[in-house]
Amino acid sequence: MKKKAMRSSLIAMLITVILEILPYGAVLNFAAAPNKTIRKTFSYFSLTPFFYASFTPLLTAILTVITIIMSVIILMKKTILPKLVNATFVCIIIAFLLSITPLIVVGLRCFSIVGMLISISLLVAATFLVVYKKVNCIYIGKIME
Repeated sequence: MKKKAMRSSLIAMLITVILEILPYGAVLNFAAAPNKTIRKTFSYFSLTPFFYASFTPLLTAILTVITIIMSVIILMKKTILPKLVNATFVCIIIAFLLSITPLIVVGLRCFSIVGMLISISLLVAATFLVVYKKVNCIYIGKIME
C-alpha cells in the first residue's frame, strides 16, 4: 500500500515520456517572409530544437528518463531510500520548470498542447511523489518516526 503512490508517479512519468516522444511537443517558429512565420513541431528528444537554441525540451526529456530510472530503483528496493526519493522529487520539479520555460520566456506561440500535457503530467507525478513522501514520513532526507 505504501508504494501505490510511487507506482502512480511512475505511471505519470511513463505517460510523460510517451508524450515527449510524439513529434508535437517542442515548437520552433521560422520566418518565411517579413510578416509570415512557419510553425514546426518536434519531439522533445529531437536535436533540431536543441541546435536552434531551444534547449529546454531535450533537457526536460533527459530529466524525465532519469526520474523514471530513479523511480524504478525506489520501487525495487525493499527499504525506503529517502535521499533518492528527494532527488527524484527535485528532478521532477526541475523538469517541470524547464517544460514551462518556453511559455514564460516566449509565450504561447512557442508552446503546444502536447507541451502543456507534458507539464501537467510532470505536476501529477510530483504530486504522487509528495503523497509517497508523506505516507512514508520522509522529510529533508531523513525518515521521521
